[in-house]
Amino acid sequence: MSLENLEIIDSGTGSGLTMSPEMQSHLKEICKWSRFLAILGFIFIGLSFIIMLLAGGTMATLMASSGVPGMAAAGPLITIISLALIALYIIPVLYLYKFSGNTKKGLQSVSQEMVDLGITNFRKFWKFIGVFTIGFIILYFVMMIGGLATMMSMQ
Repeated sequence: MSLENLEIIDSGTGSGLTMSPEMQSHLKEICKWSRFLAILGFIFIGLSFIIMLLAGGTMATLMASSGVPGMAAAGPLITIISLALIALYIIPVLYLYKFSGNTKKGLQSVSQEMVDLGITNFRKFWKFIGVFTIGFIILYFVMMIGGLATMMSMQ
């Protein structure tokens, strides 16, 4: 690759980001797929929320009528936890959507600031996914220990 094929994205300070046309093309493609996945994420959130509201009431009724002590409270609790997790999913989807839009605008207008803002949202997306994953790994570990402790106490 020769230096003639590189474009400088400059914010007016004299120092800029050097991007080849190929890199810009890849970034534009990433933006398209990110937007597509973000829109699917928003649709999934909406459908999940509606389904959980409808199924949550049915689940609460079935658990309450099971006759098992304490099961009456489990239905609404599961519904509330599920709705909270669905609501939490909005955060990474929004970061992904903002990444796509800001980066695309930055590439089209040759604006370093917009590309920076897009990449910042992409970093926030992955940071959220990483923290969320670590949280669930810890939760699974605690649940396994709790399950083992329950099994040991039953013997």
